[in-house]
Amino acid sequence: MHQRSDRRPHTAVPNRAALPAERAFVVQLRADADLAGGVISGRVEHVVSGAAALFESTEQLISCMRDALAQRPQSSPRSDSNSTP
Repeated sequence: MHQRSDRRPHTAVPNRAALPAERAFVVQLRADADLAGGVISGRVEHVVSGAAALFESTEQLISCMRDALAQRPQSSPRSDSNSTP
């Protein structure tokens, strides 16, 4: 099988704790976005909450992600709901 020479080298996938779902986003770029030319625009969605926003720059993209994360409390160990005091 032929491998493309422009692929990045494979790196090990971090453990799941290093990539919590609460910090996952889907980024969809507009058809006219030109990353090489520095033109970025599209839509970003926070996977866990479903909160979505449009962005027109990398600064707006980062700001949308920051806002979504600020709205959600950080993960904490869950207590057993079946335990009695």
